[in-house]
Amino acid sequence: MKFKFLVAFLAFVLGTASLVAADGVYKIEELYAKSTALNGKNIVAKGEVVKISSGIMGKDWIHIQDSSTTPKKNKVIFTAKIGSANVEVGDKVTARGTLKEKVDIGAGYFYDILIEKSSFSK
Repeated sequence: MKFKFLVAFLAFVLGTASLVAADGVYKIEELYAKSTALNGKNIVAKGEVVKISSGIMGKDWIHIQDSSTTPKKNKVIFTAKIGSANVEVGDKVTARGTLKEKVDIGAGYFYDILIEKSSFSK
């Protein structure tokens, strides 16, 4: 009986621990996979800036891509206050922000995840 309890306890602890990346930095595909649990939480991810769209809806939209292997889940958009990102296409960055799940901004623009109120360091 004690063995079954120990196994159940370890499964619970290991399952909960897997929510947080070992070094606190998520791969982008992990953000998609864990989006419900991370919704509204601050996250950290590393990657390369592959596109910047400035001044849209009062924000800069910074596209970050990493080495995640899941198709269509290796890139995510971070939004930041206009001019605050201080990054350029090609920069390798650590990005921080608040993950929002299932964001519909209208006009056909829907995002499974969007990272808002972001900041970046090189």
